[in-house]
Amino acid sequence: MAIIAKLIIRSGVLAGNEKNLNSDLLRIGRDPANDFIVDDIEVSRNHAKITCIDDIYKIEDLNSTNGTFINGRQINQPEKLKDGDLISLGENNVLEFSSKKESAKVELAANPEQQAEKKELKGFFSRKKGESDFKSLEIERAPEEGKKNFFKGLSKLPTWAIVLLIALGFLILFCIIPLIFIEITNQWCSLFSGFFNAISSGVCP
Repeated sequence: MAIIAKLIIRSGVLAGNEKNLNSDLLRIGRDPANDFIVDDIEVSRNHAKITCIDDIYKIEDLNSTNGTFINGRQINQPEKLKDGDLISLGENNVLEFSSKKESAKVELAANPEQQAEKKELKGFFSRKKGESDFKSLEIERAPEEGKKNFFKGLSKLPTWAIVLLIALGFLILFCIIPLIFIEITNQWCSLFSGFFNAISSGVCP
């Protein structure tokens, strides 16, 4: 499990800056040959060093003039650093040690193809579900909206038009449809034999 560590400068000449701890050794001091240069008279030329072994970070004072402190306590030997520890170099320069585990990023880097497949599958099923729900809602709403639109259209018609539509409906239902049925089944003589024989004798047996 990877560890991402850095120093966040809280106060002093470099306040607001950060220093990533990417190597196993970080030398801190005023001398330009150091890995992390703190150009302050309170900081010795070779003030302290931070080492990393098996993802364990330790800080050690290098016999500095003004000392190295962790959370306000001066150290005289290498001491383990924990996330959130405040490191003081002299009185004015305060550095915060930040250490975070990056398990999720490591898994993604180790298995990029697998992560990509999982993402695609997740998106696929979520889209299918969304589309299915949306279509079902449309199907349920369609009849209701159709009825509302139909009655809304009727309400806009004048009274005479509504009466005419009703009359046409009765005419189609009780006259035209029965006549079509009689014609198809050839039931004229069975139903109206007396009427046709009166008009023309012998038309219906």
